[in-house]
Amino acid sequence: MHWTRTAACALAAAACLGAAACGSDDNGDSSSTSALTKQEFIAQADAICKKGNQKVDQEGQKFFTQKGANPEEFVKKVFVPTIQDELDDVSALMPPAGDEEEVQNLIDAAQQALDKVKQDPSLFEQGQGPFKEANQLAADYGLKECGGG
Repeated sequence: MHWTRTAACALAAAACLGAAACGSDDNGDSSSTSALTKQEFIAQADAICKKGNQKVDQEGQKFFTQKGANPEEFVKKVFVPTIQDELDDVSALMPPAGDEEEVQNLIDAAQQALDKVKQDPSLFEQGQGPFKEANQLAADYGLKECGGG
């Protein structure tokens, strides 16, 4: 696969499952004092994933229209930080009661995949590759915008 805006968008969509467990409200508060219902959790996660996908897509459109754009720089400067922010947010959310382990497994799988991409940005070319397990966990959990569900 050639490095293109499409590749950036495809990987963003694949990797945004990390946002599956992320959430924040309009006040910028990403913490919650009580567990969300599964429906609330999925709604918040999908909203975060959509926002992350849009950010990576918009930045990718700008980045990949530049002559001589280095895809690995895009991965390092845009993709990884965006997904990492989403993964960091998830730890502030209380998962639905009884779903804590399932949500944590999803987050762990996403973090492991992102860590691989951080270490080897060329994995970006593999699209869903490193995120395959995490994407499946997100889809199985019922996420629509996150992980290609």
